[in-house]
Amino acid sequence: MSHTVREKIWIVEQRHTVQGCLAVVKSGEAKAQLRWFLVHPDLRGKGIGKKLLDEAVQFTRENGYTSLFLWTVSILEAANKLYIRTGFRLTEEKTHIIWGKSLIEQRFELDFPSR
Repeated sequence: MSHTVREKIWIVEQRHTVQGCLAVVKSGEAKAQLRWFLVHPDLRGKGIGKKLLDEAVQFTRENGYTSLFLWTVSILEAANKLYIRTGFRLTEEKTHIIWGKSLIEQRFELDFPSR
């Protein structure tokens, strides 16, 4: 993956320890992908994930992308609710064996209106 000014990673640190992260990576000229969205269990439910996601969406819009997408799994219910509240829509589902389990992989997308 090559780095561009249209890509960014956010790191959450607490007492010099990484406690979360989120990245926006380029997936073509018009599309960006949300990757590596992780928040330590001790920090969940405190608004940190929402803040990271809001910043990533704003960054994506400001950098001229027309859409942002991500892949997740259906068992991550709290995260999936956050995506939907932010405006993402579920666009694809497929069942796979992931990490030794049968899981439903989901693609969420957020389109940005033309300016």
